Amino acid sequence: MKRYTALSVLLMIISNVYSQQDTLNAIIQVENDYTPVVTKAAKQNHTPQIEITQHSTPLDIIFSQESQPFKRFVSERNVKDVLPQQEKRNPGYARFGYGNDNNIDAALSYRRNIGKNDKIEFIGTLNGFNTKMATPYGDAKRRFYNTWAEATYAHSFEKLTLGADINFVNRAFNYTPAIMMQAATNKQTYNNFGIKLKALSHNTGPFSYKATLGYQVHTQKYSAGENDKVSENHFSADGTLCYELTHELIRNIAADIAFDAFTYGGAAKNNIDRYSNYASVRINPYANYNDGKRKIRVGFHADILTANGSFLALAPDIAIESKIKENIVIYANVDGGRTLNTFERIEQLSPYQCYIPGNEQYTATYTIADVTAGTRISFEPFHIDLYAGYSYTKDEMMPYVSEEKILHTSFTQSTARNLYIGTRMGYDFGGWLKFATGARYDHQKCSGSNTLLLYKPMFTLDIDTEAHLYDGLYANIGYKFTGYTKVKNTRLKEANILNARLNYKLYDKIGIFAEGNNLLDSEHEEYPGYIAQGRNFIAGLSINF
Repeated sequence: MKRYTALSVLLMIISNVYSQQDTLNAIIQVENDYTPVVTKAAKQNHTPQIEITQHSTPLDIIFSQESQPFKRFVSERNVKDVLPQQEKRNPGYARFGYGNDNNIDAALSYRRNIGKNDKIEFIGTLNGFNTKMATPYGDAKRRFYNTWAEATYAHSFEKLTLGADINFVNRAFNYTPAIMMQAATNKQTYNNFGIKLKALSHNTGPFSYKATLGYQVHTQKYSAGENDKVSENHFSADGTLCYELTHELIRNIAADIAFDAFTYGGAAKNNIDRYSNYASVRINPYANYNDGKRKIRVGFHADILTANGSFLALAPDIAIESKIKENIVIYANVDGGRTLNTFERIEQLSPYQCYIPGNEQYTATYTIADVTAGTRISFEPFHIDLYAGYSYTKDEMMPYVSEEKILHTSFTQSTARNLYIGTRMGYDFGGWLKFATGARYDHQKCSGSNTLLLYKPMFTLDIDTEAHLYDGLYANIGYKFTGYTKVKNTRLKEANILNARLNYKLYDKIGIFAEGNNLLDSEHEEYPGYIAQGRNFIAGLSINF
């Protein structure tokens, strides 16, 4: 009943708030199974990518390869995409689907322009499941529901746009008991609430800027299977200053500046190894050079911490690309910087993470250097990107299974090195068939025991297709294979995931959809100790209004 209550609350909230048209399919972008790229609290060193030649990247396809519906919670969103079946010309959109494992896939959004200068947007989603699933201790009832909502407002002046965002995330789920215990494992609740004030200048002159001021609180209740509550308060201020030059080759100079402060409450404040409050300052100055054939970005990252890590960390920020021919580009990037291991960051690495009173606070992860070189080749409508690289990271988060009272994902930190090679390809056949694929091989090493690499991928393969089969009928098929690093003659069962989705426009603004997830019934561990949801199906109705 709780999941239906959560849905009802979500719908009531949405009914009183205007929402957005260009809504988004909330998907975490995953570099590997346990290191998602997150652009909010998790990824603290924002590095704008160097401009690339038009049509030189793989085709964007709106399709989730994840085998778990709840993994669509919004930590990383592709702002170019809309929700499946939503048409951009319609301000409103609603969708509801239900599946065989009590899967729920619900969304509601609306966007409204008030006059010429004001805009209000809103989007809310609910995803999750409740079913009996396999665990290392036999079949058990598992439940995970994620509710997310965000409202935004923006007002445009002649030379400035001011805005505000309010977001809320609730995750209700249960852990699997590892041993006989009295503490409950089915009342876990994680919440995120945040508000941001934003300012963006209209670039009518050489000087431009953007700034954000925010507050976010992350709370966990019953996080260790006991009646303990822990909270993390995040105060932030960041911005970008840019000056356009009249120099023929040096196009602009700019700097990204960010300040973050964290305070802790509840169990994290009272335990023996109490968490330290700390502040972070990040400065990233850079300059862009462009002579028509070569584009160069030169800068560096300077990260300062008052606690929870070394005081000062420096890392390069260099990007170079050169056009060999009109359709061939070679490039090289050298990047790095700090990633703060906040509560939100750790939860995004694994929703089954667990705060244990008395455990030490995680220090910030520091990428000394991540060097990548490659080439992009484009022969319309085919595009290919070949690349290779090497990264050296201190205090990287290494996941493992912990069985203290409950089965949860724990982390240790280690120096890590990774040599990788990969390719990305895209093909668009006349607009009715789109195809994109990527493959990557990682050779990883770490300090300490090699068993820490057990959950790190060695080879990954992704395939996405989208086909326009008939007027109003679209089909998506996605496949993902992950083979893990072998450690002392032990290797995790590979992930072998096949998903499919059909969308059909029944009437002018009404559509139906059906999707099947994990159709090959892969029994890999989605997170340490938690086997992925088996073969499951969802069907539903969508309305544009």
